[in-house]
Amino acid sequence: MSVIAKLEVNPAPIIDIHELSNGDRFIIIDDFLLNPEAAVLIADSRIKDFQFADRSYPGIVLGIGEGVMTDIYQFVRSKLYKHLYFLRGGVKFSTHLSLTTLQPS
Repeated sequence: MSVIAKLEVNPAPIIDIHELSNGDRFIIIDDFLLNPEAAVLIADSRIKDFQFADRSYPGIVLGIGEGVMTDIYQFVRSKLYKHLYFLRGGVKFSTHLSLTTLQPS
């Protein structure tokens, strides 16, 4: 099975920014990935690498490296930094694919 090397951001996603009454914001990004099926291919090709998370998460996770996420990290830093103040510092990203197949205990 051929695996796509990285997840690519759609050059024209739909971005909606909403402000709550307390001044906090939340962002909805729709049609985000150019190739959403790539996430499934990546997960399927590494199914044996999924493991239970060390935190309280009701499923198994797969850490994926920066190479796969290059476009996404660049999008977040270039398009969202004005709206998410914490991105202006030296924030590091960590990305996992998850399977929520288990009921919470």
